[in-house]
Amino acid sequence: MPVHDDKAFLGFRFAQGSREALTRRIETLSRQSYGFVITPNVDFVTRADQDPAIKAVYDHAALQICDSRVLAKLAGMTGVALDVYPGSDLVADLLANNMMHNIGIIGPSHDDWRTLVARFPKARTTFIASPGSMAVGSEAWSACLHDAADADWDILLVCFGSPKQERFADALAAFRQRPGVALCVGASIDFLTDRQRRAPVWMQKSGVEWLHRLMSNPARLWRRYLIDCPRIFRLVLREKAGRRASGI
Repeated sequence: MPVHDDKAFLGFRFAQGSREALTRRIETLSRQSYGFVITPNVDFVTRADQDPAIKAVYDHAALQICDSRVLAKLAGMTGVALDVYPGSDLVADLLANNMMHNIGIIGPSHDDWRTLVARFPKARTTFIASPGSMAVGSEAWSACLHDAADADWDILLVCFGSPKQERFADALAAFRQRPGVALCVGASIDFLTDRQRRAPVWMQKSGVEWLHRLMSNPARLWRRYLIDCPRIFRLVLREKAGRRASGI
């Protein structure tokens, strides 16, 4: 079994390697007993620090891939170099290049799925219907878990928004009896279907994609980006002090 050089930072174990190498790890997971993948960003880290229950869910993930250039820059301040593979890019690459896999999609509407099929006509995809809204632990939640577990897929894209999608992927372990891997990828499908506009490339590379998202939907995202996420600086300082004290 290959040894992977994952790196610890702020309580997460970030997978390292090129995009091709990380995609191969996902393909390997798709042939094994069920597991799931998360793509942590600053929001994940600050939420995990505040909520031990969701931190436990994150810890159950088979793979944690850094989604955020901002997080990578902050890690660099503590001497940790993280490889970044944004979830939107990961999903686009899987749909464009992995024609041998059957990719299940749950969360988006049927119309959005049809739009995705038109954009990636060679990809093998399976649409799994889900309610427009459902509470964790509700009857609709349980029914959706059963439907997802029984569906035909090797890779499942779970798009409910965080942290609901991570809770769903974690709970799916009790229902899925076949191999496969679930990827918690948030709004990635929205970007690929143009339901949401992604930031220009220069903003992505500059690490200010968050600013574009904030300006695109300030009513929903202002608290996340202006109040919750800035807590990351306190966590980074704490991490840096801990590493210095440990001689790392």
